[in-house]
Amino acid sequence: MENAVAYPKFRIFVGIAATIAWINIGWIIVGFAPLMPFIAAEFNVSIGTVMIACMVTNAIAGGISIILTGPLVDKFGPRKVLFVSALLCVVYALLIPYFSHSIMEIAALRVLSGLFGHGALFAGKAALAQRWFPRKEQGTWIGIWNAAFAIGVAGLYLTYFPLMKYFNQVMCGDICDIAPWRQVGAFVALPSGILAVMMLITLFGKEPVVVRHAGHAEAVQKFFSIALKLPVLWAGAILLGCAQGIMQSINGLTFSYLNLPKPGLEWLPSDAGPAMTFVQCGMIVSGFLMGAMLLYIFRGSIKWLAASFFLLAGLSAFFLVSTFSTASLFHMEISFVLVGFFMNIGYPAVTTFIAQNYPPPILGKVFGVSGGISIFLGAVFSGLSGKIVDWTNSFTAMYGFILAIGVFACIVSAIFLSPVKEFAFAKKEAPQGLAPGGIKN
Repeated sequence: MENAVAYPKFRIFVGIAATIAWINIGWIIVGFAPLMPFIAAEFNVSIGTVMIACMVTNAIAGGISIILTGPLVDKFGPRKVLFVSALLCVVYALLIPYFSHSIMEIAALRVLSGLFGHGALFAGKAALAQRWFPRKEQGTWIGIWNAAFAIGVAGLYLTYFPLMKYFNQVMCGDICDIAPWRQVGAFVALPSGILAVMMLITLFGKEPVVVRHAGHAEAVQKFFSIALKLPVLWAGAILLGCAQGIMQSINGLTFSYLNLPKPGLEWLPSDAGPAMTFVQCGMIVSGFLMGAMLLYIFRGSIKWLAASFFLLAGLSAFFLVSTFSTASLFHMEISFVLVGFFMNIGYPAVTTFIAQNYPPPILGKVFGVSGGISIFLGAVFSGLSGKIVDWTNSFTAMYGFILAIGVFACIVSAIFLSPVKEFAFAKKEAPQGLAPGGIKN
């Protein structure tokens, strides 16, 4: 039984280290979003083109990385994978000033960051929750990690423009003809370095849940084959992709909506950047509250938690172009809090579902497949969002597209997110599921 497992207090440090990991992911994935108007101006290309070069390429590469890294998480454990990934993120950040002098160079660099850096951080998320935390704590920690993503995004919006001003003064003594966005982008090396140190420390702790593999390769393959035949696995991948598409579109394009000339709102970067932090404030609050909402409001039903918040995420996104939201800065900030609060539940809710419904020996592979496919779908959705702005010259159409994604995800959640009966034995007989061959962990 789960209460027979001694979960060490060291798990709190592991949880904090994973929190830093998700701050880092937020900084890396969204790190180019506030820089996109400067990149578009320097290279004289459309915002949709920059969106694809900076965000979509990174997402696709990250999807490939998650699929490839899933088996490594099962074999070596999530802590080792996270440590190596953090080191690679530092290398990526330090390369930004040197390999970003054309749109193709930027795209290539973002591909490398997804392949060898933050993509691996995603793959270890569900496994870390399952191996280190009792079942009743898993939803809470996964919610906190998603809140940490928002903290990372808020941090970059709060620091990037003061850093831009600082580098302007250092490099030019005044205002540069070309904004020093490259130097600002490299600042992500700081959270990546902190993460690497913390993940190195976690390697000295002993996992409370031991996953045994030796001599049971056939059983592992059997479990994984069963999982691949389940519609719920593919539904989970689609839902994660919807969550990615909503978050990437809003985080990647809303700053441009505020900053660009019509059809944008023509706000100054000094106003648009701080205003975007209200999106992250909403995300932070919902991330910390997700575990409590799941337990006490939705009575443990991940299905209805996910369905409700996908729908609300779409509706609140479309609300950003309403006359209420655009009436004043204060009204927009209220709308940003709402959209952030609602859009940050879908992904951790589905991740918690995966962590609670598949046995430990295949969890890395299952999340690798689901998470990897979701990144591709998220890239397609966010890429379409950017192109819809180009095609229609309208941010209203783009936010309408996000609303459609939310409605679709709500329906899929309501239909498919039911407990996985094929692996019910695992939850009954072992604290976190059966190891291959019927050996309890």
